[in-house]
Order: sequence, then structure tokens, then C-alpha cells
Amino acid sequence: MPSDRSNGASAGAGDHDGVPPAPPHSGAPSLEHDSEVRDVTVIGAGPVGLSTAFWAGMREASSRIIDSLPDLGGQLTTLYPEKWIFDVPGYPRVLAKDLVEQLRRQTLDQFDVPVHLETTADRVEYEPDPEDPERQIMRLVTDRGDLLTRTIVIAGGHGAFEPKKLPGFDMTPWEGRGAQYLVGEKAAFAGKRVMIVGGGDSACDWTVNLLDTAADITLVHRREGFRAHEVTVREIE
Repeated sequence: MPSDRSNGASAGAGDHDGVPPAPPHSGAPSLEHDSEVRDVTVIGAGPVGLSTAFWAGMREASSRIIDSLPDLGGQLTTLYPEKWIFDVPGYPRVLAKDLVEQLRRQTLDQFDVPVHLETTADRVEYEPDPEDPERQIMRLVTDRGDLLTRTIVIAGGHGAFEPKKLPGFDMTPWEGRGAQYLVGEKAAFAGKRVMIVGGGDSACDWTVNLLDTAADITLVHRREGFRAHEVTVREIE
């Protein structure tokens, strides 16, 4: 997965923050319409998952993608859509959300790749291949139905994201009303006084990235030193 010189980025509590679980998908469509046996089923809709489906298409293999998150892009979309990434070949720098859009267009606009979001893989079962009974295919059991496939590629990265909240404090009343676990849009912090809690890459990266947006930033860490990338720490100091 492309790196942003960190392990993630968010403003709020914790060093490796994520997002609250996706809301129940009671209204999401079932998987009944996707009954075809696909050559490849990719678990994970981040950059690696999208690239896997692209290369499957280039080799004339059928594929599909599932992800437990509500959007394409994995960590790039969920944790830092407006953050610059510096180590993608061919890009001196690229915004995370723009990279996701390029990957989406490259893969989904060129090939028939069904995408099932808010879908969690549970287990794998084996059964005879209807086209060749002497071979086996896999039945991927998910919380929204079953999918038939000949190959499964797990491109889940760090997995689904959960927020690392302040221990001993119930932040529920302030969540979405000042307490944030990620930076979806930098503009939301324009002209505001921001306190960032943490000393890892997430906290330090967003301290630097919000300097041109927030009116004032206070970085709070429980330890004497920071665990973030040395270059980022020097920018803060």
C-alpha cells in the first residue's frame, strides 16, 4: 500500500486512529445478483485491492472486490483523504483521495468488477466447480450472502478501523461536535483552535498538515519524546 511517510493520520485521540464501525447496512442490496463464479475475489478495496482487480482484468481474469468499509480506498479514504502521499511511482506527490480516484477509474472503468462495500468476510467453504467437478471452488461466506470464486486475495491492510479513544473518558457526547478521530476535510478546521492528542505519525503529521488551516494547534502527548517519523518531528520542533 502506498505510504504517506506514516501509519495513518487523524486529528483527535490516539496515535493510530480509525473511524467508528460502519452503520448497519440493513438497506444494502444482497449479493444474489452476483452469483457468477469469479476467477478472483479480492478482500479489501484499498490501493492494493483495486490494483489486484486491475491486473486480473489485464490477464483476462474475472474479479470482484468486497470491503467492510462504506467507501473505496481503504486507509487512504478513511483516515487521510486530504493528505499528500510522496512515494507513489510517477507522482512527486499526490493527494490520497486523488490517488483513490485514479485507481478507481483505472480498474472499474475498464473492467467488469462488481464491488460490494459494507460487506464482511466470515469464512471459506469448498465445493465442486460446476464447470469441472474434479476441481474445487471456494464459497466465500459474508454477512450479506455467499460469493463463489476460484481464488481469494486478501488485501485488507490493517483491517477495518476503530478509533483509539481517550482511556477513562466518555467522549460520546462530544463526538461529531468537536471531538474528531480523523480529518475528512481540512476546511472543517479552518480558523479553529485545535488540540491533537497523540505522539505518533497520525498526530504529528496532522499537526504539520493543519498549520496552514487552523488558527492555533496544541499537541498533547503523554511521553517526553515523539514516535513519529524524524522528518515530521523536526518540522514540529
